[in-house]
Amino acid sequence: MPEYLRFAIRYSIASKDFDSGKHHYDGTTTAGDNPLVVAAECPLVVFINSKSGGRHRPELKARLQDLMGEEQVYF
Repeated sequence: MPEYLRFAIRYSIASKDFDSGKHHYDGTTTAGDNPLVVAAECPLVVFINSKSGGRHRPELKARLQDLMGEEQVYF
């Protein structure tokens, strides 16, 4: 997932306001010269059953968040 989209999602979730992350999504950057990256056509979200997996849940959660981003992993 592109970084600008991750930041837009993160700020929107944190503030519980859909429009709060809009400046990240609009492609505006601090330097103003970075091109807008197109998001993947098939985004991936992972849902993990909190009652399964034994004691591996914390390690699995941390690893998936490292690989995919914390906005895409739900327990």
